[in-house]
Amino acid sequence: MVRAKPTLDAEQRIVDLDGGAEVLLGATRTQEEAGQQSAGPPTAPGTVNPLAALASITTALSVDGLEAGLERSLELIRETTGAEVADLFLSEPGGLGAVLTSHKGPFRRAFCQLVRFDRGEGFPGLVLASGAPLLSDRLQGDPRYLRQQVKDAGFKAYVCAPLHHHGEVLGAVGLAFRNAAVDAVEQARDFLILVGGPIGTAVQATLAGASAAALDVDLIGAGLEANLEDLARRMMLASGADAGEARLLEPASGATGTRTTVSVGAGPVARRTLPPCAPEECPAIVQGRCEVLYGSSETWPAPCRSRHTAGGLRLCVPLLSHGAVFGLVSLWRRERGNEPPGRDLVMVETLASSGSRLVAGERLRGDAEQRSRELHRWLLVAPGEPPRAEPRVAPHLSMRCFGSFELRVDGAPVLPHAFGRKKALTLLKVLLTHHGRPVTKDALIEALWPGGDPATKTSQLYVLVHELRRLVEPSRMDEPTVIVTDADRYRFEPSGTARIDAWEFRALAELGLKSDEQGDAPKAMAAFEAAVALYRGDYMDDEPYADWCQQERELLRETCLELLQRLAALTAAAAEWGRSVRFLRTAVEVDPLRERNHRELMQALWVVGRRDEAVRQYHVCEGLLRRELGVPPLAETKRLLEQIRLRPRP
Repeated sequence: MVRAKPTLDAEQRIVDLDGGAEVLLGATRTQEEAGQQSAGPPTAPGTVNPLAALASITTALSVDGLEAGLERSLELIRETTGAEVADLFLSEPGGLGAVLTSHKGPFRRAFCQLVRFDRGEGFPGLVLASGAPLLSDRLQGDPRYLRQQVKDAGFKAYVCAPLHHHGEVLGAVGLAFRNAAVDAVEQARDFLILVGGPIGTAVQATLAGASAAALDVDLIGAGLEANLEDLARRMMLASGADAGEARLLEPASGATGTRTTVSVGAGPVARRTLPPCAPEECPAIVQGRCEVLYGSSETWPAPCRSRHTAGGLRLCVPLLSHGAVFGLVSLWRRERGNEPPGRDLVMVETLASSGSRLVAGERLRGDAEQRSRELHRWLLVAPGEPPRAEPRVAPHLSMRCFGSFELRVDGAPVLPHAFGRKKALTLLKVLLTHHGRPVTKDALIEALWPGGDPATKTSQLYVLVHELRRLVEPSRMDEPTVIVTDADRYRFEPSGTARIDAWEFRALAELGLKSDEQGDAPKAMAAFEAAVALYRGDYMDDEPYADWCQQERELLRETCLELLQRLAALTAAAAEWGRSVRFLRTAVEVDPLRERNHRELMQALWVVGRRDEAVRQYHVCEGLLRRELGVPPLAETKRLLEQIRLRPRP
């Protein structure tokens, strides 16, 4: 929630001068202040032509950028309608509420009494929920208008209309009048309806761009702290904060511990202005919604009052994954008297909503590595010690990408004919092949309809996305969490209980290679064996001619062969030649034309005294090479054959 300053008594109405000075009515007033409060003739519509103003607003939004364009637009709206005050509200991600982002006109403090309105609350919240404009020419007695200080300042009429883009409400503009004829207020409403589209489109484009920028694909795989720090820095830049801190919660303890902390900005400033907060008491973590703290700490939540000192503005933004809070970004900046406290809140929340997916993905990859260690712990226990059973959770989604593709949802197989359109199944395969990385709309269209025109295939892609979501997450059609859309990009984001054999293969291979480099042979062998056990055929073997999976297929095949080679070497070094033979036979099956595998298999068979099998393996190799490639075996292989024929063992 946004914590505002206490409401003044009715007789102590605020006058906010354009120059920034503020006094209370009832005290001695200057001549200029008295003029602001004096009753005059009803406000008349402005002198600016509405169509000319609309053209100027459109130009400002396209040329000046969103921030300057919105400021200029509010000024033009005031001039055109004759309103004393113009407010602009932006919708929070998910449409949870409307936040006061910009204010033009006097009485800033009164209009900032409340800067955030929940959906369906107050004029901005009601407009956000209904998508329809609201008008009141009897504001003093209207219970829907919640900013009492504005009523106390003598405002009698208020109109609020939505900002929209393709049917989506992205915010609202409000106009306030102290003395206005009813027809003037109605004309102001009509003008707001006219400008709601252009302003909404500019807002949507800017927020979508920020969301896409937060999904920096270069940071995928860069590590948890790198992603967390990058997100915090982007949020600091967007809010103009002087200090920031990002924390991840310990998943094993819910909201009772901190796992990773990254500070950005000036160190001493961060320590002074962002003291540690108890996660189990933090309202932003408990409620899963941003807290904005400013003004007097008397209006703050009790946990915040006891831990933070007043002064400046503090944003506490939760990081969420699938609706659960897994982290918190805290930002602090010096107070700016001429800006609404929530000015940058929506942009910061947009960055958090988008960027937290990358952070959550890195955390998921780290947790997957930990689960891999637990999965193979039974291979590493001392002889005679009973294996420790690990809890098992039935996966919601299970996908086998090696060999012919298989999909199970809640344990039940989904057969190809269940996909109303075959290309919906292909779309799923393409997204899986990108391993959680976002794929642009144009790239998907090229994979599904090679050479197709994006202008004519976009609608067909939307149909396929809908069909795919219907199968893999039917209960989340309104808020999909597996097939995720970011602007014009799509990606597959599995839940914590999803199983994808190719993704697990990668994680196990990385774990094994790292362990092998560190000299931990038992752990490396456990990971390598678990990985190759998943390899039941080439990647997407039922798509033999598809260009979109050729590179991934070759990469995974080469990875499997490397793991088998390392397993053969590790077992040979341990004098476990029988196991070494088994791994080398598997390598030959994976790639029958790889002569090195044949040669090393011959060597291993010779070592264990199976000389006749070693000779036969040579002839198998020779026949394959001549038949498939038209070449004889290498001289090195021929020399090995002669040595085997000469001696029973090496």
